[in-house]
Amino acid sequence: MVQTIMNSTTAIYWHADGGPVLHNGSMFFVRTQEALFGVTARHVYQGYLECAEAEPTICQIGDLVVTPQERLIGMGTDIDIATFHITPSELAELGNITVPWPPKVPPVGAGVFVYGLPGIARDMPAPRMVTFKHFIALMCVDSVSERAISMVRQPNEEMLDVLGKGLPPPNMDIGGMSGGPIAAHMNTPMGLTCWFLSAVVSEGHQAYDIIHGARADRINDDGTVSG
Repeated sequence: MVQTIMNSTTAIYWHADGGPVLHNGSMFFVRTQEALFGVTARHVYQGYLECAEAEPTICQIGDLVVTPQERLIGMGTDIDIATFHITPSELAELGNITVPWPPKVPPVGAGVFVYGLPGIARDMPAPRMVTFKHFIALMCVDSVSERAISMVRQPNEEMLDVLGKGLPPPNMDIGGMSGGPIAAHMNTPMGLTCWFLSAVVSEGHQAYDIIHGARADRINDDGTVSG
């Protein structure tokens, strides 16, 4: 499941041509019976629009140069999700796959994978060349509301470094993870245990090590967003 999440996600970022990255978010991809599209947080898209209004700005999804305004499918009003058209050939060019669909809302206490590409871990070794490092953690759902789920990170002494990459520092700045997928470990009606897309990374509070996710069941099969 870790590999699936990693392979379904890339960075969405923007910059003045060849200049430093102004900001980045994360985007993952969904294929339903009706559509293929990318998903990120609404505030990531709005952040790009603010920069684009202030100065000429180039936006990229991975290595793909895009105009997000021309690709927008849906954007929440009360929920922090935005969706964008992507073609099968573009998905193949990016080298990404899609997450399992449909989404399911996890109960309190469920284990979830949280994944994204924090800005503090990106690097620009050469003009127009940007690399990103990932952040992934297995956390437990602390609360569930009509629009969001929340997870609280455990103290470092209670965490396990199962990937051998080292533990993140306390109060880590996760800016740039917004838009990444959150997948829950749940049982099916047949009694099988599977992973399901459950939310979109929306916000993190450094002081409390809390991560919030916008519920992915607000995304419709055609890519529009309810709420």
